[in-house]
Parts: sequence; structure tokens; C-alpha cells
Amino acid sequence: MDLKEKLLISFVECKNQVLSEALHKGRQFHCYAIKAGVSSDMIIEGSLLDFYVKCSDVATTRVRSILQSTNKENVVLGTVIRVAYGKLG
Repeated sequence: MDLKEKLLISFVECKNQVLSEALHKGRQFHCYAIKAGVSSDMIIEGSLLDFYVKCSDVATTRVRSILQSTNKENVVLGTVIRVAYGKLG
């Protein structure tokens, strides 16, 4: 294994660790928002959904709960969902 391969492997491992930590913190915030009763706020819903999309974690029950809790037309969530489909296929 040459130096370039070692650097790439180290970079991917580092990126995965940072992503994992960010996802953990985001999930903690989501739980806090639910407990505080603000998780149904349009801006918070959009931010949480955007966060999960950026972490490529859209197939979770947390994302489904955000989408199911939305009981009105929401342009922000609609846009985030379109971006998610564009990014993740």
C-alpha cells in the first residue's frame, strides 16, 4: 500500500467519524425538540430534515416521523425533499 492509498483511507475514516458524531448530535437535538414541544415548528422540521439529508440518513423512522407530523402544505419541506431525491436518488 503506497502513501496515497494510506492517506485516502485515513481521510475516509476521519470523515466517517465526523459524520457519525454529527449524526449523533443531530439526533440528540431532534429528541430535545420533541421533548420541548417545538418539533412541529415548520423551520425546525425543515432544518431537521435538511440535516438528515446532508448526513444521508433519510431512510430512518425519524425522517418518517417528521414527514408524518406535517399536517399542512409546507414549501420548505417540499424543497428539502426534492433536494434529497436529487442528491440521494
